[in-house]
Amino acid sequence: GHCDSYIQTWVNGLQAFGRPVYLRPFHEFNGNWFPWGIGQNGNTAADFIAAWQRLKQMFVPAPNVKFVWCPNIEWNGSSWDGTTFTASFPGTSYVDVLGLDGYNRPGLQGGTWYTPTQLFNQALTSLQNLGQWPAAYRYVDQNHSLADPAYQQQLIAARGWVFFPGEAANVPSTI
Repeated sequence: GHCDSYIQTWVNGLQAFGRPVYLRPFHEFNGNWFPWGIGQNGNTAADFIAAWQRLKQMFVPAPNVKFVWCPNIEWNGSSWDGTTFTASFPGTSYVDVLGLDGYNRPGLQGGTWYTPTQLFNQALTSLQNLGQWPAAYRYVDQNHSLADPAYQQQLIAARGWVFFPGEAANVPSTI
């Protein structure tokens, strides 16, 4: 509650803006690299859900603001912190769009490059188990080019993407 007045300025400003805004708070909450992550600073899945629901309730006066629930991919059966997507889902009335972040970084993954299907399939299946949703996928690949037709086919086969060519990219390409 100590940030409520600050958040309210955003609610008011985005309400006045009036055009669609997709807000992705607490992104990659299931990882261990952000202070809001589950398992960080004593945060639990229940804490995450409560914080998400409270924030969403604050934005009720701004119906143009859509909330994007965006975990990092699941890997080997669970999220990085061991929490399944289902255990941290705030509920259908609190989420407007499902998102999914995933990174293909061979230097951090034992030198292995994974196809989009290998990297995302488990997580996409988990998201599908939450119901039918419009989805936005973020995929960062620092080693391949969209100019490669074989690579384009891999992305298309993996269900469609918003593609950011490298982490420092400012403008996404799309397929």
